[in-house]
Amino acid sequence: MARRRGGRLETAALAVLALGWLLPPFGWLLGAGLATASRVWSVREKLVGLIGMVLFALVAWGIPIAFQTHSDAVPIVWESLAFGGVFGAAYLWRRLRLEPTDF
Repeated sequence: MARRRGGRLETAALAVLALGWLLPPFGWLLGAGLATASRVWSVREKLVGLIGMVLFALVAWGIPIAFQTHSDAVPIVWESLAFGGVFGAAYLWRRLRLEPTDF
């Protein structure tokens, strides 16, 4: 496996996504903007890492909590963005590090 090289933009995107929970939803939005600007990840990787991980957090965590507590949807969505940012940063970091090579 060859390693794809990420630069400062990718490092910033991963850091802001992973720490975006400190300032929801703006942290996630800033991290998503940085990740979208990167040319290292493919469109598919960006969609899975950003939208897919937020949907995963919403379905796996947010919806069950909302049904149990009958709470308002807005805080659940903000928290899903925060958790999705952490999951998305982990996914994109993994995709940045491993890339199959053709010999």
